[in-house]
Amino acid sequence: MKIQIDVSDFYLDEDSNLEEGLKNYVTDEAIASIFGKIKDKVAIEIKQVVEAHVLANLSSKIAEAMQDGKIKNRSNNTLVTIKEYVEDCLISNPSSGWVSFDKTIREVSKTFCDEMRRRYDLTFASNIVANLVNNKMIKDEVVKLAIGEKNA
Repeated sequence: MKIQIDVSDFYLDEDSNLEEGLKNYVTDEAIASIFGKIKDKVAIEIKQVVEAHVLANLSSKIAEAMQDGKIKNRSNNTLVTIKEYVEDCLISNPSSGWVSFDKTIREVSKTFCDEMRRRYDLTFASNIVANLVNNKMIKDEVVKLAIGEKNA
């Protein structure tokens, strides 16, 4: 253990001698340092326990709502549990007005893939043009014509 004392921060009372003052100073600093480390560890531990407790309570409340919560049925306006409602939505006929989750997921993923493909194509084309310009294989005027800029 290495203890470093900065004498400029040290204050000695008139009634104290140097040895007693240094002992008190070192003791106070050590206690403050240890207290700070313990405080940080306790705060982290408390946060983890509280988060776990909140997550457990939240999960149980959601599960309880899924079992006990009521919502109007899509077809006959009777009250059913949320679980029954979701099951009904999953197995219902798409012609009844409900879009199945499978169809929705496919449409969203197709749109996302198409957008990624378009962005990749644009980036690839931009890199080709930039490399052609950097290697002086194409003139700036040709690039401006290709992207549709008009000469001023």
